[in-house]
Amino acid sequence: LLEMAEITPMSIKSINKHIGAMAALLRYCADEGIVSVNYATGLKLSEKKRADEDRSAYSIDDLKRIAASLPCDEVTPERYWIPLIGCYSGMRLNEICQLYLEDVQEVEGIWSFCINDAKDKRLKNQTSERIVPIHPKLLGLGLLMYVEQVKESGEPRLWMNLTWMDIHGYSN
Repeated sequence: LLEMAEITPMSIKSINKHIGAMAALLRYCADEGIVSVNYATGLKLSEKKRADEDRSAYSIDDLKRIAASLPCDEVTPERYWIPLIGCYSGMRLNEICQLYLEDVQEVEGIWSFCINDAKDKRLKNQTSERIVPIHPKLLGLGLLMYVEQVKESGEPRLWMNLTWMDIHGYSN
């Protein structure tokens, strides 16, 4: 019927978003005594594919082209390092953007990023606090030399061009 009417159906994510909004409205109505039961509680369509299949948007060739085109200059070092750290560490964007110099440490002989909520940093949740080893490729590209340059300049954070905002922290 949808094909005959030339209607493109909504994606499962969009449908679940609408159901979630309806559930929130009905939850409010139930709390206020307008309705007796929220029949939308727990209601959603299930995805037919695994969540990890959804995330493989870039091919290896795509990633190589992106990495090769990153600008590497002294004025905007974050535009070079942040995407590479993300690719080689799996860290969240805001975790990378809010790094301080002291978050780059040698732990038991292994250079690592210490992810924590000290100072003005945020974590997605408490279990997000962790130590992430720095990939040898990043070390080979000169990340520690960059950290040393920032240290010599007297700056406290790795990416001083990034400003903190209430909504997204430094990854705004």
